[in-house]
Amino acid sequence: ATTVSRRLLADGADVRFHAEVASSLASNTASNINDMISTGTLVAKLRSLGIYASSSSLTTTITIVDYNGNQATYVFTTPTPTTAVLVPVAIPEIKPNGGIFTASVIVTMLVSTTGADILYTTDGTDPRTAYPPKIYPGPFLLNKVGTHTLYAAGRSAGMEDSGLTSATFTIREQVAAAAFTPNGGSYVTQVTVTLSTTTSAARIYFTTDASQPTTSSSVYTTPITITSFGQTTIKALATKSSAADSTITTAVFDVLRRLAPPSFDPAGQQFSDTVIVAITTSETGVEIYYTTDGSVPTVSSSKYTDRFVLDQVGDTLVQAIAVKAGHATSTSSATYSKSGQVAVPVLHPPGGTFDGNVTISMTCATGAAVIRYTLDGSEPSPSSPVYARPIVLKKMGASAVRAFAAKSGAASSVLVQGNYMIRPQCGNGVVEGSEECDDHNHARGDGCSPDCMLESARWRCDPVCRCVPEYYGENC
Repeated sequence: ATTVSRRLLADGADVRFHAEVASSLASNTASNINDMISTGTLVAKLRSLGIYASSSSLTTTITIVDYNGNQATYVFTTPTPTTAVLVPVAIPEIKPNGGIFTASVIVTMLVSTTGADILYTTDGTDPRTAYPPKIYPGPFLLNKVGTHTLYAAGRSAGMEDSGLTSATFTIREQVAAAAFTPNGGSYVTQVTVTLSTTTSAARIYFTTDASQPTTSSSVYTTPITITSFGQTTIKALATKSSAADSTITTAVFDVLRRLAPPSFDPAGQQFSDTVIVAITTSETGVEIYYTTDGSVPTVSSSKYTDRFVLDQVGDTLVQAIAVKAGHATSTSSATYSKSGQVAVPVLHPPGGTFDGNVTISMTCATGAAVIRYTLDGSEPSPSSPVYARPIVLKKMGASAVRAFAAKSGAASSVLVQGNYMIRPQCGNGVVEGSEECDDHNHARGDGCSPDCMLESARWRCDPVCRCVPEYYGENC
């Protein structure tokens, strides 16, 4: 004989349809349900799903409720089954099976009955009476601080709901990790460190010897000042009663001793001929780098190995930096002034006659000297333009360029002058200077001669040349 799985309903039971029933009845109104009751359609549907009365009498009164909330009372008349076998769904398994957890836990549930759903609640209520039922979707995160009792049961069409299983989870708050300000790094002479946590009422414990902090370590109350040279490792732990301890955070601070600044021998001074400069330091194992052009010295500057000669006219600023691994650098400077006159600037080209534009550059043999110039023949002064890049002279005809060089601590150079004659560039299509015409060529007989002059009065050029018949008739 075939064994039939049946769900037995007690008198007054509240039947709430699950998936396969809802697919047939979810859109029915209460009157539709009553119609189905009167026509026997509902009885057939219930019995097809293995739902029978379990009362000792021949009738059982139940309430039918669909997923839209429609309901109707139905008197279920059927003989009490005596040969039916009641098969329950296996009780689900909850993993982990409760416990105390920090911040969160991922909960997994399993049921051995093939095709069965797992109904569950996290508020301590029976999931079998929940409407609509809460069906386990897969592993989920439980992260709300507090204690949660999870109940679960299995359900499958044509089978009896399983018994309940439960697990209690306690989620403890975890204190936010301590933060460092500044968060490590290298500092000169000393550094002051502040610790903080975003968890209110938390207490911070710390160590400064790289050991793991505990609640027996120093309690943070005020900023920590580190003055010991070398590396100091601070580790911090934040705690709070009834909450899980924070993770341990670490920051490394490297406090550097600043080197003694380099010394110059002789110290900065005025001189008339040359001066030999030595750079020394009281430190051992130090490298010295220097500049003589006013730039800030770095390890890419000239490395000092021996004394050097200064003979530039004017002021020369010598700057030096002392460098040693594990130490802060130091710098010093000295100014040496040589009396005398700045060298005369040199113009390139020095002057001449040119066809079209000419580019003029200027140089001075005196280092760091500033060249000032004029282009109109007037005498340059300290307020005249400073030469910075080559100058393009475009003015047709004669131009006088004059310049001098100056440097602090020295007499300015004498003036230099370059005379430039720029002739019109015949054949460029532009009437320039003394040109009467320019027709882009050097041909004869087209009204404009090879030297850009009108060939006769009967031509007009602007710049294209043409005959003027109104003056010369057909003989043009």
